[in-house]
Amino acid sequence: MKKKLIVSLSLLILVVFNSRADEVVWMRSLEDAKVLSQAMNKPILLDFWAHWCGPCKKMDSKVWSTDEIKELMKNFIPVKIDIDIDQEISRRYSVKSIPTIIVTDSWGNQLYKETGYKDKKRISELLTNFSVNLAGINRVSLVLFKKQDHVGSNVRVAQKHQDYGFLLKKDAKVAFIRRSNYYLRKAKKYNKGSGNLVLDERIDLLKMLNKSYMGSPKSVLKKIDKSFKSVAVKNQGLFYFVKYYSAHASKNTALKNEMLAKLNSREMYKLYLKKTQKYGEL
Repeated sequence: MKKKLIVSLSLLILVVFNSRADEVVWMRSLEDAKVLSQAMNKPILLDFWAHWCGPCKKMDSKVWSTDEIKELMKNFIPVKIDIDIDQEISRRYSVKSIPTIIVTDSWGNQLYKETGYKDKKRISELLTNFSVNLAGINRVSLVLFKKQDHVGSNVRVAQKHQDYGFLLKKDAKVAFIRRSNYYLRKAKKYNKGSGNLVLDERIDLLKMLNKSYMGSPKSVLKKIDKSFKSVAVKNQGLFYFVKYYSAHASKNTALKNEMLAKLNSREMYKLYLKKTQKYGEL
């Protein structure tokens, strides 16, 4: 089975790399696209269409065929989904009208969806925002793929989506933070009744950080001390970082400097500072 998968993957990659540099290879199989996406760490771009769809044909001639868009599409695994043939896939993604554009991760999980004719400017913006290398997410997703109810894996995948969301802009930022919250909800559900209060506390702190990333840092600062009367030693670095970022985002310099001092007080906390320095945000 593994040998067959390797052979299939090799053939798929050959098809992609042997195509002309200026040619977009639209795949027709979502399952093949997932395999290729996991190997190449590119998001999947789904274009739901039909032969009788006028706006779809217009997008083919006016948008997808332009040099600018074809260049951006090199960052994706593009798939054409004919709604008359692939009805089950259309139902899975709740496609009610066409054209519909959906961006997914390497396992086909929806990140973003947009319906109706879109001009070149909008598609260019969309593809630019979602042009990301998914290697980091794919690495931590492998364990989760095998065991969906693994609490630690759900938390790690949530954190990785959070890291991506921190870096991204506009639609992509919202999409990855929402996906992070999805995995945090799963982690909370599977951790219920385990007695692991430290992990439960960590999940809640990560949710607060997502809220701050999504533009509500002042709200987080109002709630965080009330919600966390005492914090487990293992979570103190994250607690300080949530306050640090929220203070930065809400321009509270005094609190930001106070939290900076706390983060610098122990070596184990400095990984949060390294993260912000790496991102060039703070």
